[in-house]
Amino acid sequence: MGGERPDFAEAPWWALLTGEHLGRPGRALAVAAAAAIVVGAQWYLLSRARGAPAPPASEDIAHAEAVIAAAEDALPDAQLAFTGDKSFLFADAAMTMTARGGGSLIAMGPPVGKRHDWRAALAGLRAEAERLSLRPVVYSAPPDLLPDLLDLNFRVEKIGENAIVDLKDFSLAGAARQKLRSARRKFVEREGAVFEVVGPPHAPALWETLRPVSGAWLEAHGGREKAFSLGAFDETYLSRHAIAIARIHGRIVAFANIWLTADRKRGAVDLMRHDPSNTPNGLMDFLFTEILLWAQTHGLESFDLGMAPLAGLAEDAKYASLFARVGKLVHERGEQFYGFKGLRAFKDKFDPRWEPRYIAAPGAWTLPIVLAEVAVLTNGPARAANTVHSGGA
Repeated sequence: MGGERPDFAEAPWWALLTGEHLGRPGRALAVAAAAAIVVGAQWYLLSRARGAPAPPASEDIAHAEAVIAAAEDALPDAQLAFTGDKSFLFADAAMTMTARGGGSLIAMGPPVGKRHDWRAALAGLRAEAERLSLRPVVYSAPPDLLPDLLDLNFRVEKIGENAIVDLKDFSLAGAARQKLRSARRKFVEREGAVFEVVGPPHAPALWETLRPVSGAWLEAHGGREKAFSLGAFDETYLSRHAIAIARIHGRIVAFANIWLTADRKRGAVDLMRHDPSNTPNGLMDFLFTEILLWAQTHGLESFDLGMAPLAGLAEDAKYASLFARVGKLVHERGEQFYGFKGLRAFKDKFDPRWEPRYIAAPGAWTLPIVLAEVAVLTNGPARAANTVHSGGA
């Protein structure tokens, strides 16, 4: 037999953890103690009264406008800062725009502002979340934010892909664009469709012509505006943006507001509305095609058509995370409820490059909870459609 068991009284204290024999119960006790500390800390954090970020003051809005105007690598969806449902955390020349969702303080998108201050903005998010007894979350983070997120001990999972059209390569030529050319010809030649983009400041009468279209769209889609990650039919919010309009025989049948970055190099579509009961098939093909051609003519370099949720998740189930496996299952089985594949197929018509988007939070087990909190936040509070209060759609 090997050496005899050492006498407990004569053994050094570290043998209770490292010893071959004495260490067995010691290690078990250490693990149990660590688990008790984790559970106790979690109970303490969850039992503390949770706060909420303060609503922005008028000077905060002005500050956010200045940060966005001077931002480096700003995404078009930085305009979501002005939907009226977000607070701001400023860090030097950068900021995050946040809202509380359940037990989380959720930042919409990456920090906005000077690139060298992004990490400070993320650290500020974590500090504010801790102060409010909330989880810090970043929703719809782009790939170039991942190093900062990982360095700050966020756990990251992919939640979808954004369809981005590189406008220098966009064309209606070729067999692959036959359907887009046919839709455009149909609406222009047969339907008498006219497309235009009107920039701010907008005449008050514009809202009265757009409101019936928005109302018809909402009625066909549950009658409720959304919030947080999408814009809404709100005059104050929409007055900041260019509005793309499609008319048939003089009647407005569809419209969308367009986000533009301060340098006018990037654009995106936000709110899209049409009357489902009173428009020909293919209208959205026509509207998107005209918007892309308009953006190309006006010197934009890229145009974001928005996210395809849960698209592009890990294909190899052997190595994929549980989050990715569940997300892929929802993507495959949830078509009848959301139309995941149909949405991606529509955007694929414009031959975009697909850029990943991520959700980040501390701790892998919290991510499914956090994604549900984002969904609830995006669905917005119950209220009448087409009000002047900001939300989303």
